[in-house]
Amino acid sequence: MVASAKVERVSLLEAQELDGGIRRLVTQTRIVGLTDAGLAVLTTALGLVPAAGSALAGFPDLILRERNPKLVEEEPGVVDVDLVYEHHTAGGQAITAPVTGSMVVRASARVQQTKTNKDIFGDTISLSHTYPSSDKGRPGETFTQGGEVDYFRVMRSFVVEGVRVTNNAWLIANSIIGKINQTAWSGGEIHEWMCVGVEWSLIQLAGASSRYTFRFELQHNPDTWNPQVVFIDDRTGKPPTGLIQDVGFKTVRILAEADFESVIGGRIQGA
Repeated sequence: MVASAKVERVSLLEAQELDGGIRRLVTQTRIVGLTDAGLAVLTTALGLVPAAGSALAGFPDLILRERNPKLVEEEPGVVDVDLVYEHHTAGGQAITAPVTGSMVVRASARVQQTKTNKDIFGDTISLSHTYPSSDKGRPGETFTQGGEVDYFRVMRSFVVEGVRVTNNAWLIANSIIGKINQTAWSGGEIHEWMCVGVEWSLIQLAGASSRYTFRFELQHNPDTWNPQVVFIDDRTGKPPTGLIQDVGFKTVRILAEADFESVIGGRIQGA
C-alpha cells in the first residue's frame, strides 16, 4: 500500500429492519490514491477497511459478513468497497463464545416414529390374559407377556454455521462427524447429541491462519443415541415380563464420543 492511498468517505447504502431491530446494514467505503495494478489494487483496498467478522461501530450486534471491492470506472486509483453487516443471529439463534467471528444456528423440530417396550414412567409393558374354561388349548390358564408399542418422539435438528481458523479443516470435521457428545451440552444430557453432517469451504488460504466457513448438522435424541437390546421370547415374538436390566435388556455403547463445545466453539442458547 502506498502512502497516498486513503479512505475518502463512508456512505450508508441500505438498511434492513426486522421486528423493530436493525438486522442488516450495507455501507460503502471509497478508497482513493491507489497505484497498484490488476488484482492487487482490490486487495490493497480491502486492507483499508474493517476486517471480516468485526462489529460495526455503534451496532455491536452487527457483524461484517461480506466485503465486496470494485473499481470505479473512469477514475483511476479509486475503489469502492461495499461492506455487508448482518445481525450475529441472522437466520437463527445465537451461539455463545464463537471461536472466530459469528456462529449462527438454524433449528427445526419434528416427530419420528420408534418402538419401545416401556411406558412413560420407565416400566416395562406387561399384558396378561386368562383363557376361558371352554378354551380347548389352554382352559382356564393365565398367560403373561411383555409388549412393544410404536410411538412418536420429538427430534430436534440444528445447523450451526460460522468461521473457523485452521490449517486442516478435515481434522475438525473428523473429530465430530458421526460422534455423540461426551458431556452434557446445550440442554441435552450425555450421548443425546449426534453430529450427522459437516460441510466446510475455504475463505482465505493463509497456512495455519487459513479461514473456513463450517456448517455442522446436529440431531438431538432425548432417549440417547445408544441402542437398547431386549431379550425376545421366540414363542411369542415379544419380550417377556420381569426382564432384569443389564441381563434381559441393556443399553449398548457403539458410537465414539466428542467434545462438542470444544469442536463447535460454544453452546446453543435456548436449546
